[in-house]
Amino acid sequence: MVLTTNLLNLVRTSIKTYLETQMTYGAAGTDNTTPAASDTALGGEVFRDAIDEFDDAVTDEITASLRILTTEANGNTLAEVGWFNASTAGTLLTRNTITSIAKTNDIQLFLDTSIQITVTEA
Repeated sequence: MVLTTNLLNLVRTSIKTYLETQMTYGAAGTDNTTPAASDTALGGEVFRDAIDEFDDAVTDEITASLRILTTEANGNTLAEVGWFNASTAGTLLTRNTITSIAKTNDIQLFLDTSIQITVTEA
């Protein structure tokens, strides 16, 4: 059997739509422990807010963006970012570490996470 381009595109579009409805909140924390697939929370979450924007213009990719304003998360050294499906608790969908940033009121952050979606015939 051969999967047609139409089916592959449909699957890719469905995944992107699903991610846009599930990845609704971004969070930042202070734990620089290496991320693992079994993670269920950030190691030291100090900030969470609704995602500011999704960019799905690239066919096989979606990017979620979170902005942390100059008035938010100050006094913390941010070292991790995660994406959740709820404003509190919820399911952790992705987690990654970043270069540590000592957050002050002089700093506004724009955190982007891109997910590449590859659909192939097995």
